[in-house]
Amino acid sequence: MKRRNLVISTLLAVSMAASVGVSSIALAAESSVSSEASTDTDSAQGSGQTPPDMPSGQTPSGEAPSGNPPEKPSGEAPSGAPGSSSDSSSGAPQDGQTPPDGGNGAPGGQMPGGDQSSVTYTAVNEYSSADDSTTLTDQTIESTGTDENAVLVDGDDAEVTLEGGTVTRTSDDSDSGNTSSFYGNSAALLATAGTLNIDGTTIDTDAQGGAGAFAYGSGTVNIKNSTITTKQGTSGGIHVAGGGTLNASNLTVTTNGESSAAIRSDRGGGTMVVDGGTYTSNGTGSPAIYSTADITVHDATLTANNSEATCIEGLNTIRLFDCDLTGNMPTDNEQNDVNWNVIVYQSMSGDSEQGNGTFDVRRQPYRKERRYVLHHQHPVHFRIE
Repeated sequence: MKRRNLVISTLLAVSMAASVGVSSIALAAESSVSSEASTDTDSAQGSGQTPPDMPSGQTPSGEAPSGNPPEKPSGEAPSGAPGSSSDSSSGAPQDGQTPPDGGNGAPGGQMPGGDQSSVTYTAVNEYSSADDSTTLTDQTIESTGTDENAVLVDGDDAEVTLEGGTVTRTSDDSDSGNTSSFYGNSAALLATAGTLNIDGTTIDTDAQGGAGAFAYGSGTVNIKNSTITTKQGTSGGIHVAGGGTLNASNLTVTTNGESSAAIRSDRGGGTMVVDGGTYTSNGTGSPAIYSTADITVHDATLTANNSEATCIEGLNTIRLFDCDLTGNMPTDNEQNDVNWNVIVYQSMSGDSEQGNGTFDVRRQPYRKERRYVLHHQHPVHFRIE
């Protein structure tokens, strides 16, 4: 599928241009890279936004960021969106070429369409009211149905806790398109309302659209001390869409399919706060982080072995504090005339609100022993238009 018109509308107040190619960038204490904030290496916090408070609900262990996140994107298609392009001298992707996260347009590589009312959820275990609230300890839960969840929490007052145990999601004929990426109907664990807490659980998926843990709408997922492995396409490790909230602490996440960012979001965005852990993506078009949401990560190792390191689409944010970030976008991609490891862009897919994205990286002043390093083999890529 060819790329739709794409416009990068990022504004930078740092000395980093699209044409600059370097082997690594070391951001010293308190430095910041942001689309709307200047760099101030003499300031204890820099001039970028502060990270958000941990959202309400049972939160993972570890120190929560401070401050408030910006307003969540509405997920509506932008009106009057520009459709212009420029020549290849800007170093930006051209019309007819593919964007990140699968190289097929919006996250998940699909054109937008449908709404949640058209989605039918089925689950091995479904919890729809406060009366269904429960704790499941050291259980083995297996899902093998088409477009099925192993656990679905969809009641506003329902609260379900998984302690230990194993969750397996396997299917040969599940959907890798909009419904799984927008609404989570093939994810192993899904909360569309209420709260799903996960602690010390092993989660494995081998299904198209088989995200590990997914928060949608008014659903909240709190997950810690767990391992997530996904094998097929459109299968992020942890995922938000439609305004969902996900808090993660000390996870080991590995994804292997196309369009399967380890930390992933899609239409309607949401809020993610990640504290610690290792997040690795191995598939093509699978950054360590793909943001159509407000995502803050502390003290994590983020690696994309076959893709750019991070991607921000539209009016959305990635904040990194004391992280180790590595990307490896393939150089033999014939559909792009330039390679990058960080990209902030605006697609015309409608999957994100139109506006300036923010990429903000810092080292906390009280962690004097660490230095933030962004490893990459290609330029940081921003296009101003």
